[in-house]
Amino acid sequence: MVRLRVVLLAMALAVPLGGCAVYVPPPPHPAAVWVPGHWGPYGRWIPGHWA
Repeated sequence: MVRLRVVLLAMALAVPLGGCAVYVPPPPHPAAVWVPGHWGPYGRWIPGHWA
C-alpha cells in the first residue's frame, strides 16, 4: 500500500512537469503561408497555423 502511494505521488508530481508537445503539420500546399499565433475576436488565443 505504501508503494502504491509513492507511485501515485510521483505521478502527480511528474505530470505537470511533463510539458506540452504540440505537433505542427507541414504546409498543405506549396503556396501556403504560416500565420503566427494571435488573439481572436473574443479574446481567445489562436495558435499559429497554415493559411
